[in-house]
Amino acid sequence: MPRPILTYLLAVGLGLLGGHALAADFTVIPQGATTLVFVVGTIVPEDADRLSAALIGRSGVTVVMESDGGSLAGGLAMGRAIRTAGADTAVVSGQSCASACALAWLGGARRFMGPGSRVGFHAAYRLSPVLGPIESGQGNALVGYYAAQLGLPERAVAYITQAHPEEMQWLSIDDAANLGIGVLPFEGSPQTAAVAPPVRLPSSQAPVAPSAENAARAFVFELAAHWSASNAELMPFLAHAYADAVNFYGDRRNPDFILKFKRTYAERWPERSYRIRDGSLRVACQPDLTCNVDGIADWDFRSPARNARSVGAGSFGLGILLGANGPRIVSETSAVIARHVDAPP
Repeated sequence: MPRPILTYLLAVGLGLLGGHALAADFTVIPQGATTLVFVVGTIVPEDADRLSAALIGRSGVTVVMESDGGSLAGGLAMGRAIRTAGADTAVVSGQSCASACALAWLGGARRFMGPGSRVGFHAAYRLSPVLGPIESGQGNALVGYYAAQLGLPERAVAYITQAHPEEMQWLSIDDAANLGIGVLPFEGSPQTAAVAPPVRLPSSQAPVAPSAENAARAFVFELAAHWSASNAELMPFLAHAYADAVNFYGDRRNPDFILKFKRTYAERWPERSYRIRDGSLRVACQPDLTCNVDGIADWDFRSPARNARSVGAGSFGLGILLGANGPRIVSETSAVIARHVDAPP
């Protein structure tokens, strides 16, 4: 009989979680009817697809996390992948999971913290080349929407977004209980785990996966948030956002064509604020998990190098396929409603 899963975590966790990788490193360890998936290092947008692939077809999974954070969109998408798969999350004794990692950890069907483990939150932010980290209202809105999908109360949302981007709010189990964030402790230490008595885990109902409409809606908000971020954040996200063939403004295009088009536009307007207008988003999904999403977005784009600014609003329409590897755009169109451009002659 294999050792109970969290006893095993205590016995081997420090050996596997000893260092930080430049990008998240995944280790999958089958344990009979259960599976451990270790996620270590900086989270990047592509890690959500990698995690989804690691979870497909597995049951009884615990995702063990150790990271200082990384991409906001990557952390949110990983959390959704964990919740959809019905996996648990854990932070091993003495280790920490902060920022984007903590958001992903929230996605666990059951969340575990060991003695001395730390789970840290702060407000979403964007990096200004002059001012450094600046709190992002749209990023915090994405976090709030994600937390609502997980069933967390408003007081929990306020808690996980209240710390300044350069500070950290470390969650305790007592705080979690007061905030309505379900967290289960497990006892023991790496030195005593090999002879520790079995850890009995409480039973829980299988989580309800977010609806197709909610998944499509969340993806569109993430897309908008990336258009408000730097090009270094935007382009890797777009590289995984499109299907192999896309109806792009009435023409059939491949992702290479679309990415070249988007990169040119993003480089022309490197500083961007892009916000979906409140109440404008409409989502309709078909049985094949293709969702049509339309809405109105307001933008404020700037190019300091050209001393130029574009402010306006436009309607947009997206076709989104919710596949095993995550949402992919299969059609795209838009139309300008109003635009004002200030540019040098």
